[in-house]
Amino acid sequence: MDSNVLPQDIKTFSKSQLDIFQSAKLKEWVENNLEALIGSEDDMAILKLIIEQIIDYSDIKLLKKVISKSEISILAIQWISGESYQSIYQYCLETDVQIQDRRTKVKHRTIRLEEVIELCDNGFGYSSILVVHAIGELILALSPNNESIQELTNFLCQKLRYGLSDKTEILIHELGFSDRVIAKKISRQLGQTKYPSKNKMKEMIRKNRDELRSELQDYPAYFLDRLEKI
Repeated sequence: MDSNVLPQDIKTFSKSQLDIFQSAKLKEWVENNLEALIGSEDDMAILKLIIEQIIDYSDIKLLKKVISKSEISILAIQWISGESYQSIYQYCLETDVQIQDRRTKVKHRTIRLEEVIELCDNGFGYSSILVVHAIGELILALSPNNESIQELTNFLCQKLRYGLSDKTEILIHELGFSDRVIAKKISRQLGQTKYPSKNKMKEMIRKNRDELRSELQDYPAYFLDRLEKI
């Protein structure tokens, strides 16, 4: 065991999927940046602050291959905002986002659409969440009175997982409408809501079933079936 790992650290480290050595190193970073983390105004500020840690501790090699690291936070924010893969890819073309590629003569090239999809689904939607969750647990262990920061990191995890920024859209996604476009479309149809519970959301969907049925008729039958079973 690392000599810097204290007995009380083991419980905190066990809550993440990072190994003990990664956790110990990440704890050191969190300790050195705790004031800035606690002072973050929102989850987007936290994302920008921890993006290099996400890159370092992610097991998705593509994240590490993006040459301009500042572009990764921009792409992550686009993903969270619900931008389509094609829209994110178009941004990459317009700004010439480059990745390392030793097979090419110049050792780098413009990122491809399939790599944008991998970056979003596996990089942001899975691997990054493990790091954000670990950081949230470390913040809570080091500063137990700052549960609000862990709430922000938990919400950031949800945003990254689903590629959605709105709590209502995320809730709709979790009810089985597991497509970002569909979740956003249903949310728009329901109008402004005050982040209801799952039961309240189900009730709202039932009340608007006829309108939603019309909205979803051009999409795969699964979503209409899900609508009928709510």
